[in-house]
Amino acid sequence: MPIKRQTIRDHTAEANLFARRAVIAGLVVFALLAMVVSNLYFLQVEHFEDYQTRSNGNRIKVLPIAPNRGLVYDRNGVLLAENRPVYSLEIIPEKVDNLEHTLIFLQALMGITDDEVEDFKQSLRGQRRFKPVALRTRLTEEEVARFASRSHRFPGVSIEARLARYYPYKETLTHA
Repeated sequence: MPIKRQTIRDHTAEANLFARRAVIAGLVVFALLAMVVSNLYFLQVEHFEDYQTRSNGNRIKVLPIAPNRGLVYDRNGVLLAENRPVYSLEIIPEKVDNLEHTLIFLQALMGITDDEVEDFKQSLRGQRRFKPVALRTRLTEEEVARFASRSHRFPGVSIEARLARYYPYKETLTHA
């Protein structure tokens, strides 16, 4: 009597097990892909403005500010040297949409001469686009007020204040 061979493997059960595992793996991959796509939608569409504002904030660089210099008096208490605010009109070329258009409007508003515009354009050639370039220095308080009331029309243009040394007696107290 011949020995009957029994199969140890059940191919149909293994095929069913493989199919179930493949379906589960496919569902896991689909769920992970759906999570990634929904997160991209959340970041790119829903919170676009928030992240754009944050990225613009990354470009802002904190610069050190020189400390104020002290006042100088003589032995009788007469002021020999002091600090006075000096205002300058500065443009960051990267933040200005149309530089020529902006310069024309600033010429009309601030009374900027063609020579000052040419000097500004010369200064631009040696600077990087994200660094401020002075268009006019030593603005009067009237010019500062005139620009400040219309500054919202000029993105990328600002008034910067610095302290400059002022000597009331100038040449009288200098030594040769």
